[in-house]
Amino acid sequence: MTTIYLVRHGETLANRIGRFAGRTNEPLTALGRNQAREAADSLREAGISLIYTSPVARARETAAIMASILKIPVKEEPGLAEIFIPQWDGRLKSDLERDPDSSYESWKKDPAGFSLPGAETLADLQKRAMASFHEILDRHAAGSVAAVSHLALIRVILLAVEGKDLSFYRLIQVPNATPLAVTWKNENYYVQSGEIP
Repeated sequence: MTTIYLVRHGETLANRIGRFAGRTNEPLTALGRNQAREAADSLREAGISLIYTSPVARARETAAIMASILKIPVKEEPGLAEIFIPQWDGRLKSDLERDPDSSYESWKKDPAGFSLPGAETLADLQKRAMASFHEILDRHAAGSVAAVSHLALIRVILLAVEGKDLSFYRLIQVPNATPLAVTWKNENYYVQSGEIP
């Protein structure tokens, strides 16, 4: 049995003001750093041996805070990176809404059908995310690890393990720095959100 605790990074200013942080080097806010500490506290009894992290700054910062509390190592996992939509990086969502060339309206109305030249689609993201997820499972035949990543990536993983279509994308709630447990046992996935019971 292996459990991976999926953890969205802590809050950033972009989360507050409605900016698409993308793969920019946006740091955590003070609240975000506190959320990372609380995430670590909630996992103290989980027996986590390692924290995997997206290489994006806000995820790395979250993972580093958690690792310092849990006293375990951190390993960057490129497959956990934020969805790649370089045309949006650092832009306010309100600006994207006014830009007819951004395809942001399509993203809002039909995220599963979203497409922009040079950017990942949700299907692309899910394929990458699940490849990374399975690699982590293969490395850990038993025990528990954490994986710090991003809203879009965690959503598509949860949809995959729950056998749901990408059209359900916006129905998946992933709060900042709240561990979501996915356990692989007897060839099946079991999803349990929240803290350790």
